[in-house]
Order: sequence, then C-alpha cells, then structure tokens
Amino acid sequence: HHLEKFVTIQPRTAIAAIAADQSIDQATKDRITRADGAQHNAFENIGLFATAVVAGNMAGLETEWLNWLSAGYLASRVVYNIVYVNNQSQTMANVRTGVFLSGIGMILTLFIQAGNKIRSTTI
Repeated sequence: HHLEKFVTIQPRTAIAAIAADQSIDQATKDRITRADGAQHNAFENIGLFATAVVAGNMAGLETEWLNWLSAGYLASRVVYNIVYVNNQSQTMANVRTGVFLSGIGMILTLFIQAGNKIRSTTI
C-alpha cells in the first residue's frame, strides 16, 4: 500500500515524506510518528542498559539476578513500544511513562547493586 514510497537511499527523510503525503490518513501518520519516537527512545536508552549489564557483570552480580533484571528491562521495552505506538489518550501516555520508569528503575537497580557489590569487596 504506502510502503513502496519508502526510499532506502535516504531513510531519514521518510517521516517528513509521510507527513507531506496527502494519500495517507492522519491516524496512520500519527502512528508512524509515534513509532519513530519509540525507536528514538530505544536508541537513547540502549547505552544505559548495556552499561548497566556490563557493570553488573564486572562487579560479579549473581547471574540469576542479572538475568531477571535484564529480562525485565527488555520486557518493559516491548510493553513501552506497544503502548507508545498505539497510544491515543493522556491515560495511555501516563501508562507509557510508568512503563518507561519501571525500565529505568531496573537499570538503576543494576548500577546500584553493582556498586554495592564492588564496595563490599573493597572494604
């Protein structure tokens, strides 16, 4: 349907092209814009997550604990993306924020646990 208009030579122009395309309904344009926002948010957060996992590994956190927090974070990202892309209300925007904060909480927990583990072995 409209996917044939996606130009792989300049993919970063796709959102502007979609916004200008009069043959695409506004609801679809809005959903595509939200999907783009979700993607940008993932790119902005992946470094924190990766660093937290490395810190946990370097500190020697228990594998089960590290795996549960990592899986929890990844699950929160799946839910976050689903809510973000399908959001059409302030209530769901608030849910999205709550899911985002839960994922950030898991990252912070990894950092705090890693720091505590390192501190306890150096004292």
